[in-house]
Amino acid sequence: MADYEALTATQGNLVGICPACELIMNRRVNFSNLLEVAGNLNVTLPHALLHIDERTKPSLNSDLA
Repeated sequence: MADYEALTATQGNLVGICPACELIMNRRVNFSNLLEVAGNLNVTLPHALLHIDERTKPSLNSDLA
C-alpha cells in the first residue's frame, strides 16, 4: 500500500512503508506513469482540498497585527 502526494499537476511522490524493515520509502513519479511505476501496489490518491470559502469554519489567524 502506498500514497500518492501531488507536488505539481504532473508530478508527485509515491510514499509507502517497506514491508521488510518498516521504514518509509519515497519515489518521485510522473502522474502519467503512476500505474506503471506502482506495479501491484494499492495506491491511495488524495482527495481534493476545500477552498477556504467552502469550509464551514475557516481557520482564523488572529496573530497578525
